[in-house]
Order: sequence, then C-alpha cells, then structure tokens
Amino acid sequence: MARTSRPARRTEETRRDRVVAAALDLFSRHGVRRTSMSDIAEAVGIAKGSVYLEFRGKQQLLRAVAEVVAREIVDAAGAAAAQDGPLAARVSAILLAKFWRLYDLVHSRPHAAELIGARDQTAADLFRRADDRFADLVTSTLTAAAQAGDWRPRESLTPREVAAALLRAAHGTSYGSARLSAAQYRDRVQLAVELILAGAERAR
Repeated sequence: MARTSRPARRTEETRRDRVVAAALDLFSRHGVRRTSMSDIAEAVGIAKGSVYLEFRGKQQLLRAVAEVVAREIVDAAGAAAAQDGPLAARVSAILLAKFWRLYDLVHSRPHAAELIGARDQTAADLFRRADDRFADLVTSTLTAAAQAGDWRPRESLTPREVAAALLRAAHGTSYGSARLSAAQYRDRVQLAVELILAGAERAR
C-alpha cells in the first residue's frame, strides 16, 4: 500500500504570527488602549484589513498575545525540567522560566502589566490552564526525583505540597526590593529552592 505523504512541517512565520508578535511589542510598550489595529498593521507592514482577516478585534488579538506568553513560559519550563543536573538546579530553572520571564517583562516594558492583567478577564482560562500545567510540571519533577531516590521528602509531605511552597516562594522573590538584576533574581530563587527542598527532606 502506498504511503500517504504528510504535510510539510511549517517552518515559516505566518502572517498571524507576525501580527501577534507586533501586538505583544506594541501593547507592552504603549498599552492596549493606545495601540490601534492600524499601528499593528503598520508595524507588520500589511494593510489594516489584513489584520482583521486574522483577528476580529483587539480583544481577540490580546487573547492571542496572552496565549503566546503563557505557551512560551510552559515550553521553557518543560525544557528546563528535561535538563540533567541536581534537583535544586532543575527546579530553580523551571521556576525562573515563569517568574523571571514575567518579572522582566513587567519591569522592562511600561505597559506589560496590562498583558499580565488579562488573566483576570480576556484570557483568564488560558492563564489558569498554564498555571495548572506549570504546577504539575514542578510536582512531577519532584515526584520523579523522589521515586529515583535523589530526594527523600518527609512522609508527612507530598511532592504537590512541596511544589506549592516552592511556587509561593518564587512568586514572592522580588518582595520588598528595588529592581533586581537577572543574577540577583536567580540567586534568590536558588536559595529559596535549596532551603525548601532541604527542609522538606527526611532526616538521614
């Protein structure tokens, strides 16, 4: 029987991709309200009508931008989890994939907070699913380490409970501080991870 040829994997950036990338840049620099569909079309180098062929309006485009940010975070966290190395280093890299990305975005772009704020309205379901996948990834990483004997949590603690503590600590990394550099942020996350993992481990 002849094999049916599969469609070639997409390697070129589509017009939709370019519109979303331009929207992310303009929304985060100038704000969602101050950015028009015409501004986005001009940035992409296409007619305004072509933007509307991809998206019905700004809210749908904002949702697409939020989806890209959420997907990039989950993908980066997954890549970090797949790396070799000590558990604390891998968990730190997973947490940084999310929390440093959001921290840096908000502090480097004057209106990026509007995109993160979309979690409360336009893209709440997208961010909720991404948060769940992220938490599951941290939990599965701890579970695998416990099963392999690389980490021995106390019997009173589950990997999910420890993962929740790690997420809360990473979320509060910048609390009470002026703008942190990438190195400072990384060092704080790594310290928190090492302390939590050690504190949760069974006495030897």
